[in-house]
Amino acid sequence: DGKACVSCHGADWSKSALNKSKIVSDLTHAEIATALKGYKAGTYGGPMKGLMKGQVAKYSDADLEAFAQTIGK
Repeated sequence: DGKACVSCHGADWSKSALNKSKIVSDLTHAEIATALKGYKAGTYGGPMKGLMKGQVAKYSDADLEAFAQTIGK
């Protein structure tokens, strides 16, 4: 549902989380899905890779794909 995401990424997805992440609202649905699934697999990310892996670990790839469709462009 994204509630855990808002504190770092902003309610409208326009914040760079801890000044380290891309602006989520600038990304396409596909880019977001790729990033989320990559974080889960441990194959994507920079300095916040470990933190993000923990955030998405409990979700299925289908859940992450569906969530990505609700944000981005």
